Amino acid sequence: LNFLTPTETRTHFAAWCIVSSPLILSHDLTNDTVMDAVWPIISNHEALAVNDAWVGDAGILVKKSEEMVPFTNCAWGFNQYCQHAASMVWKKQLPNGRMAVLLMNNRNTTANVSISWHDDLPPDLQFRCLPDGCPVRDIYAHKDLGVYDKGFTAADVAPHDSAFIIVQ
Repeated sequence: LNFLTPTETRTHFAAWCIVSSPLILSHDLTNDTVMDAVWPIISNHEALAVNDAWVGDAGILVKKSEEMVPFTNCAWGFNQYCQHAASMVWKKQLPNGRMAVLLMNNRNTTANVSISWHDDLPPDLQFRCLPDGCPVRDIYAHKDLGVYDKGFTAADVAPHDSAFIIVQ
């Protein structure tokens, strides 16, 4: 069997969070090595808050690249059916006019993944930004990244990794 890397696990967990999915753990909770590896991911209170937030939006895909890449970590040996967009951007509306955004790099190489506030997100978000742009917070690092006027680019996203942000 092929298992997810720690990076893939983080992206996988964020993807479930952004679509408001029930979060189910499928590993041995008595295995301390596994728990030590996944605990920072599954206990991220900001990611969990995105999953729990509900304002009528379960999270949707808002942008994907035309370039397709194969996933070789597919279950049941059906790798020929595992073609995915090389990059994907998902969004979920949050309370108080905020929005969670997941920028995924599905490539086997490092890449930038971008979102445009005007072109990729619903028009109502544009009116909630400050006059000079939208404040952005990194969910993984638990820190504010600054204000971005036209959009946000997650630079040098590692293979199968992601950036998980809150647009405030």
